[in-house]
Amino acid sequence: MRNILKWTVGISMVLWPLLYLTTTINDDAFVYYTYAKNFARGNFFAYDPRGIPSEGFTSVLYMILLVPFEMLQIPLPLAALLINIVSILIAAFLSFKIFVALFPQKAQVSYLAGIVFLLCTFLDSNLTGLMGWGLETIVNVPIFLGLIYNSILLFKDGKRNAFDRVLFLFGLSLLVRPENLVLGAPWVLVGYLSLSSKREGIRSGMIFLFVLAGLLAVKYLIFGDVVPTGYYRKMSGQPLNPNYLKSYLKEYAFIFHPVYWLGIVCLILCPKDITENGALKKANLGFLLMLGALVLFILKVEPIQGYSQRYLTIATISLYLIGSMFFTLLLPSKRLVEYAVLSISVFVLFSGGQQRYRLNPIALYLESIQKLNQDPYVALGKYLQKMVKNPKNVSLMFGDAGSIPYFFDCKFFDINGLTEPYLARMFKAEKRHEKVSDYISSKKLDMAVLAVENQWINLSKDSQRLPQGPLKTPQEYAHFLRKMKRDGFVYAGTIHAAAYDLHFGVNIRSPNFSDLKNILSKYMNQGKGFIKDSDLRVEFSDGDVVFENIHRSAIPNNDDQGISKNL
Repeated sequence: MRNILKWTVGISMVLWPLLYLTTTINDDAFVYYTYAKNFARGNFFAYDPRGIPSEGFTSVLYMILLVPFEMLQIPLPLAALLINIVSILIAAFLSFKIFVALFPQKAQVSYLAGIVFLLCTFLDSNLTGLMGWGLETIVNVPIFLGLIYNSILLFKDGKRNAFDRVLFLFGLSLLVRPENLVLGAPWVLVGYLSLSSKREGIRSGMIFLFVLAGLLAVKYLIFGDVVPTGYYRKMSGQPLNPNYLKSYLKEYAFIFHPVYWLGIVCLILCPKDITENGALKKANLGFLLMLGALVLFILKVEPIQGYSQRYLTIATISLYLIGSMFFTLLLPSKRLVEYAVLSISVFVLFSGGQQRYRLNPIALYLESIQKLNQDPYVALGKYLQKMVKNPKNVSLMFGDAGSIPYFFDCKFFDINGLTEPYLARMFKAEKRHEKVSDYISSKKLDMAVLAVENQWINLSKDSQRLPQGPLKTPQEYAHFLRKMKRDGFVYAGTIHAAAYDLHFGVNIRSPNFSDLKNILSKYMNQGKGFIKDSDLRVEFSDGDVVFENIHRSAIPNNDDQGISKNL
């Protein structure tokens, strides 16, 4: 009977995310998808047909995991969700293994630690949201728990082979999230101090550093840099801003308190399990050092898109891991208690809270296709790919948007610098407004998209800038726009995309001007957007920038053969 109940809960744990979770079309995740698409086509580490290698992805491991799904033509938002579901299930298994390693005397009820951990993650809207967003954050969880598990084994036996596994997982974690360099280092340090032979530990450490140096050398040969392009953006913000931490502490206060009191009760009822556990003491030191490093990391960087508290996912997972172990430690190894906990788990899982559910997992695939077709960025990218005869001959400037270059195989210039290495290095450069403007001007772009929140008409003077790009001040952005105007850009229409208005510009000096004008006009006439009757005015205190309406612009006389397919 006990085995039947265990299998029932195990199956329900796997089915629950397939029945309740859903994909979210996230343009940030499409940056990964675009890299994976090009990787599958043999255009390794490049973002567009120009073939320029760039490390605009945070996690090379996650990007490579997406490649087989791209080759099988499985929608990548769905693939990302499946990868994240598997990651959480592996993390739950590792939480069970961590409990067994720390409290072997409670092995009979140890599987409950994994179940409670999984319940906590499934009922956390931030974590389930991140699973649906399709970012690399969740993939980091099992790798980091694997690092913690092997560190605990090292704390117990002090053998070199355990230290080698810790170093391997530490290195693997660096391929998922760069901040793991500071988050994993405390576990490596405490692990080294636990070695019975420090000399062997030094030997392993030297081998690790040698391999790491080799990987950095390979990165430099491929990308011309050893850090991701996103590093320059994240390290350009104002440091020591505690607001992100404050919002996290406020949101998770209702979790901190029960975990704290569970720990107090454990100290009272199971004092020997806590105070006389050498491995647990070292693990506590590792957690404290790791959380301290995480706080310093958050205070140092500028989280551009910190939705769903994704930069503090490791803190959340640590909280649930500790809480699930405290809870399981307090349970007596009585069959009735186990049945009660397992039955409650099944009920909670299949209740789904306030989340909608589907009748079968196959519907998840159909939902993913439907959401893709409804996304405005996706629709625009597919339309341009269909209408433009030779997309590789057309250049488009936009922010680090992934959906459009995923579906539209154009030469894509990311003004925010995430996928454009030269622009990434401009965040702290002197006279960056001139260098950025000259760089973009030299590319003789055909089209440009300026994305702003709400409508420009409702925004005050000097409200326009590139908060995620190198042109952070209104004055720098105004200089850039004036350069675009002098280069021949005119206003060609606007579409609404979620909280943004996308304003299109077409270069009147482009040999493709006539066809691009017709292609965009047809798109607007389909009800997908509109063209203002007036010119497009961007207000700045030192003088407005006005882009002439495309309908009043003279079409240049050129002998181009045209680029449209169906016009």
